[in-house]
Amino acid sequence: MGVEPVSDDVSGVVAAADDEYVAFAGTDVEIGPIGYSTIGLGSATLDDAVDRIEAAVEAGMTLIDTADVWGFDPNGDDPAHGGGFGAAEARLGEVLAEVPGLRDQILLCTKGGRFPPLPLDSSPDYLTQACDASLYRLGVEVIDLYQVHGADLLAHPADVAEALMGLRNAGKVREVGVCGYSIRQIEALQHYLEAPLVSLQLPLSALHTDGVTNGSLDHAICSGITPLASSPLAGGAVLDGPTGNVLRRIAGEQGVRPSAVALAWLLHHPAGVVPMVGTTRVNRIRQCARADEVGLSRQQWYEVWSALHPEWQPGA
Repeated sequence: MGVEPVSDDVSGVVAAADDEYVAFAGTDVEIGPIGYSTIGLGSATLDDAVDRIEAAVEAGMTLIDTADVWGFDPNGDDPAHGGGFGAAEARLGEVLAEVPGLRDQILLCTKGGRFPPLPLDSSPDYLTQACDASLYRLGVEVIDLYQVHGADLLAHPADVAEALMGLRNAGKVREVGVCGYSIRQIEALQHYLEAPLVSLQLPLSALHTDGVTNGSLDHAICSGITPLASSPLAGGAVLDGPTGNVLRRIAGEQGVRPSAVALAWLLHHPAGVVPMVGTTRVNRIRQCARADEVGLSRQQWYEVWSALHPEWQPGA
């Protein structure tokens, strides 16, 4: 994907020799073109969870993404923050304990900064406590990528940076990133950080293209940040309507599933987007992995784009 460090500190994300994968310093694991999201893992049985994670890793989805808030149920029994908080992390931790050696095959990513019923909390004390709790649930000594789960409007970026650097310097996390930050919010946080932000997770699909049009992906290119695309299939809605019609036609021409074309559409953007798929079915995990086999022409890419943005049609 050609991502370069944003400073002389080579402990961040660096491009591998084949320019197709990205590796984190401190590990021997490379990020495949697609990652796997465990957003629904908390409700899975242990056997099903093992099957999903093993299938993802076998398919090259070595970036395994989770979050402490995934599994939260606002109608749960816990009066503090509902039931299920931490469920996805806890189940993933059980998977890592169940399958020896799996931890060494993945790049483990989790997020903190959401604590229901509060929307966001990036105060230094909370982020530190949240990371410690994530380490405990996951049963690991270090998290490869720790992301702030949303821009807390009440947190000064200097305080957020202090917390992140404290976690990094303590060896609890290897690298840090953010979710849903605007360009200015990224710049403000980076101003106070002593290490580069290496990732930006944002909603991105052929149906949700704000990250393309608002400059987020351009900023990622300039800053050496790897964009992680949440909901790259828009919950299946990407296959509906005019966009879905174009994706299905291209899929038929290439002999792949339309979902693979939708993911390939993201992969073809020069920012080096890593789509994070969260399907719960093993066969669909394998089908999604075929996205890197899909070759899209410039014409086909813009046909998908124009289905959502008809103003880009020739002569419009």
